[in-house]
Amino acid sequence: NKKSYEEERLSKYTNIYNCNLVRDFMDKAWINQSREKIYNFLNGNFSEGKGRIQDAVRHSVVNPKAHFWRPLMALSSAKAYGVDIEKVIPYAMTPELVHTASLMLDDLPSMDDADVRRGKPSCHKQFDIATTELGFYYLIEKARTIIQDGNLPNKTKIELLKVSTDTSFELIEGQKRDLYGISLNKKTEFDEIIELYEKKTGAMFAYSALIGGIVGNALEEEFSDLYDLGRDVGVAYQIKDDILDVCGNAKEIGKPINQDGNKTTIIDLVGLDKSRKLIGDYKNSIRDGLFCLENYNRDVSYLEDLVDEMLEIK
Repeated sequence: NKKSYEEERLSKYTNIYNCNLVRDFMDKAWINQSREKIYNFLNGNFSEGKGRIQDAVRHSVVNPKAHFWRPLMALSSAKAYGVDIEKVIPYAMTPELVHTASLMLDDLPSMDDADVRRGKPSCHKQFDIATTELGFYYLIEKARTIIQDGNLPNKTKIELLKVSTDTSFELIEGQKRDLYGISLNKKTEFDEIIELYEKKTGAMFAYSALIGGIVGNALEEEFSDLYDLGRDVGVAYQIKDDILDVCGNAKEIGKPINQDGNKTTIIDLVGLDKSRKLIGDYKNSIRDGLFCLENYNRDVSYLEDLVDEMLEIK
């Protein structure tokens, strides 16, 4: 019965919202505490003075100004399955390393030609193009090594490696579409841009959400919910990024604005107001995904906190 389902969903979310009013003052600090853990892990595993490639990688990866949204997504997903953060934090780093590797390439003159990333000179500006390209490969292999050397059952490692590989292919396809444009057929352009966002940004967040489920032994039927949840978060975040590129503050977001002037974005198609509304539509879809996970008795409160923080436009 659709009505009873909607009533039950509203009742549950009303209760969750009321509980979270109390939690906000007590528990939302976990986001910054986890950021500190993530930074400390990266700082400890990417030391200075190990060689030119390692120094370039450290320059790109170890940054206290980074948001670390992807590892935070993995950690909050793991919390939903009762997995201790200390156990999952190495694997939560893998999407961050792959993402950072993609940014190193993305900033090159052959791609977006960006001089600044996360408030610092981009890697090729601080070092050079060849070092940046080698650093990309270093980070990709480092992510795989973390999984391969981890203290997990072989079956779990294989699952993580498969998802990581599949995500990399999605990322490559998304970057190709971003670089070379998409069809200008007006009937399909909106859907094509959303699909681009799903591949370039959504896939990495989906991977991050799946990490918690894989390490936490989620039921098979939960993985599609986790994937869809992470993908939707990623697309909404990309739309927010488009908005900030138009009207954000370069100092606050850590990179130049108006970088997408030569690309077609959602804002070009529907404008700023409708783009903001579109984020709201994705938030509703995300809430439905959280509700599905809650029906499996998962603690979705950490995921809720993270989504609220990520998608807020100040």
